[in-house]
Amino acid sequence: MSKPYGRQDFLKQLQSAGVVAGDSVMVHTSLKAFDWITGDSRAVITALCQAVGPTGNVVMPSQTPELSDPSLWTEGPEPEENWQPIRDRTMGYSKRLTPAIGQSDVVELFRNYPDVERSANPLDSFTAWGSRAKWLTTDATYDFPFGDDGVLGRLYELHAKLVLIGTNFETNTALHLAETRINRNIKVIEETAPVETGDFLHPQKKMVSFKNVELETYDFLKLEREFEAQGTGMTAVDLPKGRLRVIDMRQCVDFAEEKFKTYTYTS
Repeated sequence: MSKPYGRQDFLKQLQSAGVVAGDSVMVHTSLKAFDWITGDSRAVITALCQAVGPTGNVVMPSQTPELSDPSLWTEGPEPEENWQPIRDRTMGYSKRLTPAIGQSDVVELFRNYPDVERSANPLDSFTAWGSRAKWLTTDATYDFPFGDDGVLGRLYELHAKLVLIGTNFETNTALHLAETRINRNIKVIEETAPVETGDFLHPQKKMVSFKNVELETYDFLKLEREFEAQGTGMTAVDLPKGRLRVIDMRQCVDFAEEKFKTYTYTS
């Protein structure tokens, strides 16, 4: 039988890994890393918020790629005759109502917590709680949602930390900031998605278009191996069934930006 593990245990491990009051952290979570944690997702969220305190910030990606145009779907591609019917039936993105499908249970619960803000991009949103939550999630534009003018750029400005709970660099959304910086000089694409303009009883939508870059065009796992090998910018502790890693975001993004320049770009 595994040893009982709960919120207070995770809080101690966050603190031992270097998360302190006032920190801004971006979090990726796999609950499998805990094996079993009493309180489940709520325990994880509470410990994270307690670790950074009221002067800090907790941020989680809450992307909704299912709202993208079906002609661009690569996983389970839809036949062309279904494209327009899907477009007609897809509901518009609502910061309050649209679930973060495909994200962890932690993300979906966090999205509904008191005082959590959400950014406006209909495909690539983030949720945030804390002293700078509204500033972090207020979008000046839909364009380049992972760029310097978006949530990731603001976290970079705040010297944020990345908290990977049982996950690897394939989920490290901060790397999209490095990609955006580089790929804006390679290939810019235009995306479209519906945005809600009505209310929950009378849904309506409008289509919005915005600029983005091609993402996941470099080998994130190779970068992970190289970043760990250089031996700085990361603290790791063992969880019951995985690892908790706390990473200096600036160091990680800067490292990625330089390394990606030497990698093969895959369109």
